[in-house]
Amino acid sequence: MRRLSLIIGVVDHKNGAICKTVSSIAAAKGAASADPGGNLDSAIRSDESRSQENSTSTIAQRHPNGWTMINPRVMSFAGAMPIEQRAAQTEHLNAELLSANTRPDRRREISAQLEAIRGSDDWQLACFLIDRANDSTLQFFGGSLLYEAVKNHSTQLLESPEVTDALRKFLFTVLSQGATSKSQSLINKLSSAMALFSMNCVPDIWDTCIYDMTCAWCSEPELLLRVLAEMPIEFDNLKVPPLQRCDIRTYLQRSSESVIRIIQTVFSQADSSPSLSNAAIECVESWMKLPNVSVLEWKPILLPIFSSTTQDLETVARLLNILSSNSDMGSMDNFVLEVAECIAYSVIPNLAEVIRNTEFKDSSGDPLVNLEDEIVHITDLIGAIGGFYEIYIYTLTTYAFTKCLGPDNKYIHAIRTVCSFCVTIASFPGQYPVEECFSHLPDNFWAELHRSLTTAVNSNELIQNFLKTCKHEYYMNLLQFIVQKTAFSRGLRDRFSAEEFAKWEMYRSDRLEACRSLFICFEKSTMKALVSLLEQASAARDLYAAESVFHFLHAFGEMISEDTIKHAVKLIKIATETNFTSGFEERDVALYVEAFLKFLGKVSGCLVECAEERNEPCVEAFKKAVEVALSCLKLLGLEGEGLRTLQQLVDRRSIINNMVSDQLLHDCFAYFSRKDVDQENRIAALGCIGYCLSLKPYDEVIQALGSIMTDKKKLEALGDGTFSSDDPELAEKEFLFELDVYSKLTESIRMQRKERDPCIMLLEAYIPTFSNLISRYSNNEKLILRVTAALKAGLNSVDPNSDRFFLIYLKAVEDLLLVQPYAATNLAQSFLLTFAGNASAHAVIMKKIADWVTAMQSHWAGLDLQQRNYQEDGQEELLIFITGVIKKHWKIITTQLASEEGCSEVERFFEALILYLCDHIGMSCSAEVVRKSASILQTIASKDHEAVNKVIVSKGGELIVATVFARLQSDLLSSIVNTMTEVLQFFYSHYPQETRAVIGQQANGGDEDVQKALTIIPSRKREFLVLMRLFHKRVATRSG
Repeated sequence: MRRLSLIIGVVDHKNGAICKTVSSIAAAKGAASADPGGNLDSAIRSDESRSQENSTSTIAQRHPNGWTMINPRVMSFAGAMPIEQRAAQTEHLNAELLSANTRPDRRREISAQLEAIRGSDDWQLACFLIDRANDSTLQFFGGSLLYEAVKNHSTQLLESPEVTDALRKFLFTVLSQGATSKSQSLINKLSSAMALFSMNCVPDIWDTCIYDMTCAWCSEPELLLRVLAEMPIEFDNLKVPPLQRCDIRTYLQRSSESVIRIIQTVFSQADSSPSLSNAAIECVESWMKLPNVSVLEWKPILLPIFSSTTQDLETVARLLNILSSNSDMGSMDNFVLEVAECIAYSVIPNLAEVIRNTEFKDSSGDPLVNLEDEIVHITDLIGAIGGFYEIYIYTLTTYAFTKCLGPDNKYIHAIRTVCSFCVTIASFPGQYPVEECFSHLPDNFWAELHRSLTTAVNSNELIQNFLKTCKHEYYMNLLQFIVQKTAFSRGLRDRFSAEEFAKWEMYRSDRLEACRSLFICFEKSTMKALVSLLEQASAARDLYAAESVFHFLHAFGEMISEDTIKHAVKLIKIATETNFTSGFEERDVALYVEAFLKFLGKVSGCLVECAEERNEPCVEAFKKAVEVALSCLKLLGLEGEGLRTLQQLVDRRSIINNMVSDQLLHDCFAYFSRKDVDQENRIAALGCIGYCLSLKPYDEVIQALGSIMTDKKKLEALGDGTFSSDDPELAEKEFLFELDVYSKLTESIRMQRKERDPCIMLLEAYIPTFSNLISRYSNNEKLILRVTAALKAGLNSVDPNSDRFFLIYLKAVEDLLLVQPYAATNLAQSFLLTFAGNASAHAVIMKKIADWVTAMQSHWAGLDLQQRNYQEDGQEELLIFITGVIKKHWKIITTQLASEEGCSEVERFFEALILYLCDHIGMSCSAEVVRKSASILQTIASKDHEAVNKVIVSKGGELIVATVFARLQSDLLSSIVNTMTEVLQFFYSHYPQETRAVIGQQANGGDEDVQKALTIIPSRKREFLVLMRLFHKRVATRSG
């Protein structure tokens, strides 16, 4: 590397310092090569002797087995033991740790001791192990110890000029000599240590470190680049004062020009090894991520690489990724355009040539075994090109179509080149992932291109014409290629390994988004193209192509509108009139039918709306869709998907359901009556029955319900306690199923005629049984969940003015609230939403809410620690319920507070609530319980209701402030800290004197940050929050 040495003379030396240590370093290096470790020994031992004179602490104790054990609590700089003894002891610990005979508890003990050594400042031991140990594991341990010592103890180490000089000489020497004799992992660790050490020495001790390293390693450029690459990376690990950190950053920024020259020299060498080029790229990567380093400084390196005719694809890919992730590039339009041109005119042609010359199969014509590994340089660059243009295509289109208009528009040509390349990649022949593995990489680029063209500030005819060109030449071709390349083929599963098939399924899933984007960009054209592809599949009876069409339609089916519904109708017509299924394997047929059903479900909303308007093609398509879904009830494995689709088609209870209701009721009744099928599917069939019964006369509905609800007497017997069975497990399943039947019917039946509601009749008939079940089986979680779900479904039909049902539901909630909180709170929320519309019930509702919260608080306060741990999960549900009360029924709370009758109940509610929430905030070990409790207080505070604020302060303001401030001093998630500080800020902004007084009496109430927060103007919310959060971070870290 003769040319590398030439740049030493032109390294930027604005600080005026000249290297004073190069000669001593070279001398040390030479001496070390003659007598390895000689200089090291003298440096270590001279410093060690000084340390021993001043050492008064014992760092070793005798282990029961007879050997000396290092005490991790008293590890100190250059301990009392001789270095050979410390090294031998470390070696002994390491050997015992690696021994297969070491007990697990002893292994943990040794690991703790070794970690204590690694965390010490014993740099002499580190150097000794690196230089003298025969075992590579010990050498690496020494490297880690040295790195940690420099990282965590640099202040102590650099206090001694002798130590500083010894470390510098050692690092230079061992890196120079060890580049060929030491393991790569050790060299990497030492490179990091050198980077940290040199930056810690800036600016006062060694402000010419980069220059000195360049001089010392001018003949070893790879080593130099490795260390230089580590400097920006290790910058974040520096533990130095802010002023020195600023000086170091300035030094690095000032040195970037020198680093660029070094890298340029490497890239200019035709004979650079791959490892050297890789080191240079890593150096570029790390230095370009340095704060405030201008990307333009690196332009002399980047553009020649991008425009070269003999490109290293991996290098280009990595550099492009660096540029794509650089935030400054967005403001450098000219540089972006230059790079974009280089990609279009140089990188893409070179890459295309490499792809043409690459063999994707072995000599026998079979796919390569490790295809991804073999062509990783190709896939990485394709991804990098797509990523770059995805980010900066808006800049390119802006200049191409609005700023650089002319007959020879090089930017438009660049865009066309990229588009053609991406289409070529998308259509690359071969089966993913065994014959190609990159056709999906540019997918995101297309959506960004369309967005940049359609959102241009100055849209013009040129843009519109180019959009038309894109649609016909690129986008529709892309759609065709995607559908073709993601189609199954006969026996595909059998040809693939499990891993390959998993990749294939992921590939299909990933490409759904590309088709979704195509539909958003060109809705009508996309639908026309898919109709054409399905017609081709129909003509060829190609099941796999048809499945692929519906697979992608499923991705955007819900977005089909009246403008494109005619194309969806045509797709349904083709699919139902073509015999795609005969002659294919059952699993392939099932795959096709499932894709078709999912499409029908997604398009059902628009299809039903158009059918309701008597659009004859839509009506026929609706009938065919229902027919297809019903036919699946007879196909094993497809019943579930068929029923889901059927529910989506009829759940709107549209009048057009009457056109299919007779057949649907017949088939679904037959399926529901079968006890040999999945119960979940039976319930789904029942839902379809309910949707269609909603359009029938009352008497017909009652008759149907009578034939369905056949096990009511068994439920009554269960509630009365008179039921017995030889098979309790089977009986329980039957009871749960009967409750599900009731819930599904009352949920799905919504009478469209103005007649008596049969669901009310059902509810009245079953309420006594439900009440008995709650009283007798309140501890049976499964049963109670089903009962409350049935009661909740019944609320859909209950009149909010019904006093009878109001009292029945109140009792159900009260009986279960503390026993089954999850079931009870779900029912309570629905109960409140149903009856909140009845203003005359508000006083009773408020009283009951106060009763419930008081009961929660009293029950929780009476539990011991073990009981609380057992019931903590239930508290989350209760807190969710309270949150719902505050958010959804705040008006009831405030209106009752303003009334003479309800005021005392609201005060009772808040008094119990404050005690309950503060108990959780102060004592709970569950982060979620603490978060929810604090969030409720924050929600109340955010309402900032004057009357409520007075109640809160009078009933427990002091308790809230004291509890929240105390808990703020523990280790908490940042979201909880933010919520708690918001609560404290609310009290400080409204009651500053009282808040100061309460906090002043608490532990750490006199903290500097706390006092600053409590002296600022109460309206300056942000400053208060910042100071309190800083206080938490500092105190919580210290206590942890």
